[in-house]
Amino acid sequence: GLEHGHDFLDKKVTALMTAAPRTITADKLAAQALSIMEKNKPRPITVLPVVDKNNRAIGIIHLTDLLRQGVV
Repeated sequence: GLEHGHDFLDKKVTALMTAAPRTITADKLAAQALSIMEKNKPRPITVLPVVDKNNRAIGIIHLTDLLRQGVV
């Protein structure tokens, strides 16, 4: 379980979220998603929202999705 003293549990999601996340479109290759994840600064990311041509979220790709397919 979570240790006592973690005040982040009382914060709204907006205080913790990434307001402008990196994204990828559905027509891109898995290798391109992996590259975006690995090269993100200041640290690699593990989840990449997939967006349509209007920049609306249509799904997500997680690093574990790539691992399961043998991309990584």
